[in-house]
Amino acid sequence: MDTEVEAPQEYVYSWTSKHELSLDQFLSKYKPSMVQDDGTKPWIWVHKDGGSPGKVGADLVEAIEEAASMLEAATARVEAINNDASIPTRSNKKTGARSKKELREEVQATLTADLKKLAQEKGVTTGKWMFFAQPESVDGMWSRIASSLVKGDLGKTPAWLAKVSTSKPTADERAQHLICLYLPDLYDKAAATEVLKVLVGKVGLTPGSAKADLYTHIGIDSKHPSGVRSTVWQVKELLSEEEMQKLRDEYTAGQSASRSVKPKAATKRDDPFDDDETETSKPTPTKKAPTKRKDEFEDDDEDEKPAKKAKITSAPAKIPTSKKQEDSETEYEEDGDEGGAELVKKPARMAPMAPTSSTAGQKPGASRLGKIKAAKTKYDN
Repeated sequence: MDTEVEAPQEYVYSWTSKHELSLDQFLSKYKPSMVQDDGTKPWIWVHKDGGSPGKVGADLVEAIEEAASMLEAATARVEAINNDASIPTRSNKKTGARSKKELREEVQATLTADLKKLAQEKGVTTGKWMFFAQPESVDGMWSRIASSLVKGDLGKTPAWLAKVSTSKPTADERAQHLICLYLPDLYDKAAATEVLKVLVGKVGLTPGSAKADLYTHIGIDSKHPSGVRSTVWQVKELLSEEEMQKLRDEYTAGQSASRSVKPKAATKRDDPFDDDETETSKPTPTKKAPTKRKDEFEDDDEDEKPAKKAKITSAPAKIPTSKKQEDSETEYEEDGDEGGAELVKKPARMAPMAPTSSTAGQKPGASRLGKIKAAKTKYDN
């Protein structure tokens, strides 16, 4: 069994269409951020119906053994180059001497070509696009990839399997989750590009790079002493930055379009009280008007002031007032605020009651404060 692309038998964390749970239930129940690896559940898997696991059995074993021998020989040559004092660090055009770097790259390029040839001959060409996700974002990323693979756009591509690493038993702020999306033949450039386009333009995620499973089997990674490149494809080798940006814009436009199509959209245009209308178009609730006029000494709203003043100033025209009263009102209006001006003017309409007021016999030398208090008493009554 190829453990890279095949989950253990009766493994509850591996989903197929025959699983007891639906895909949505499975993704909700077994989240990578919540499933802890105790040594028995390092991965969560999702398979698309009709997918191929690639070559298994004797050919895989032989391919791994041969690839391991190639890697060992290349590593020894690279080490010899590094330890050879006669090889210059820099090349010399005059003498034709090649640098250590040039000789190392030659060995590495040869190994890469030999591994590709071996994989194709043995039929072990499976590989994966890889994503590295932080714990706080892995659940969302995994769900989008898995859902698209089973019932979305990824399902229409050669991709056939996805898996995600579970959480480490010990807390580590630097810990990341690895998500792998598998292709039957990673060396097929057209297929790798097709899957990449869907990932960026439809799923909205950009992978880091693509790695052959054969590399994983023989332990090639970015820190291998051979210095050989650990990936088959980099994103920039398949798509230009202009193409990538176009795909990102396509995804963004698709998301905006899906958000704008909502059942409530039609009612928003018909409802003048809805949030989408401007502030000025909203009618002022009538129930709030009385609360603003409870305190006559409070500043009026700007929208209501003209109406109030128009009503007040028109009333005195019907009631004769003495010049003393007019002078008193003018003097207070200049010194007072909006509320004070209204307070003095409103009692002026009640001038005929002045003789019965407690202030009728007040001497001319009475304080201005007394007048105000008297006027307020009349108004309050």
